[in-house]
Amino acid sequence: MWAEPLQIYFKTAPAEERLRPLGDAIIFSVLVTAADGKPLTEGWADIRLDAPPPGRFLSTDFPLVEGTRLGEMRLPLTGRRLEWKYSLPIRGDYRLSVDVVQEGKKIAGKTFQFDVRENRNRWIFLTIFVLALFALGVIAGRIFSPPARSVRDRSLIFVLCLAGGFTLSGRIASAQDIGLTHEFAGLEVEPAAVGKMSLIRWRIEGDQAAAKAMSLLTLSVIHKEKEKTVFAIERIPVVERFEMAFHFTDAADYRVTASAAVPGRGIVRLEKNVSVSGAEPSMMAQLPAMAFFLAVVAAGLAVGRWSRRAIALNQKNN
Repeated sequence: MWAEPLQIYFKTAPAEERLRPLGDAIIFSVLVTAADGKPLTEGWADIRLDAPPPGRFLSTDFPLVEGTRLGEMRLPLTGRRLEWKYSLPIRGDYRLSVDVVQEGKKIAGKTFQFDVRENRNRWIFLTIFVLALFALGVIAGRIFSPPARSVRDRSLIFVLCLAGGFTLSGRIASAQDIGLTHEFAGLEVEPAAVGKMSLIRWRIEGDQAAAKAMSLLTLSVIHKEKEKTVFAIERIPVVERFEMAFHFTDAADYRVTASAAVPGRGIVRLEKNVSVSGAEPSMMAQLPAMAFFLAVVAAGLAVGRWSRRAIALNQKNN
């Protein structure tokens, strides 16, 4: 066991208070130092990132991602900061765990928590949407008054039809693995599905000299439709292979690219296209939002019917 206490530091760029979901990839930085403050140059850092737990009421844009693990990787300690880029998928409290490993044993560990707030524009859009639903309810309430039995039935049908419109539909896509393989290097990506991690593996095989040498690997995951980098790590020292578990959080098409500077072999670039399969969120994730929106419409209906009756009563009295 390490005789002296180790210090593990973590920060993001931009700072925590400026982090927002679905934005540009942010920079994660981890530094491990000895008691004298010098960065550790031996061993590995096992890094795990966990998504925020499910919310109490309204779910996020990706309910299947809530409470899941977003990634796992082991990086070598080289005396410098460990840095990578990642685009956070949802709002909430994230948890990053770092374990320091030497000779197969954990000698230190620390867990960091940081909060990601929702984009202000999304709250504005939600407010506008809620007001529009309320206005729709008011208009419908006025149209369907006075309250005859047949009219009440029509109002009920209107609300039920609106509820059907709120039902979320998941995108179903088949996993696809159409990557390239170099003559002595390969890039593999397991079939990906929203809600679980997939293994990404880069390796050298069939060339003993290249496998024993230390390569510098750059790996990136790009959302093809948005042309946005969701994960990237640059020039990490790798001997023979590198593996990481990664959670593709959106049912979309991604491009995984690996570029390695292999001694005596030059730059080796491999690429894979991955289609991520999705699934429909559970009813428990959908019901709170549906109930809230239906309550807004129902309130609008009540106000519309009341205003129609009030006007009719005033006209009758006059």
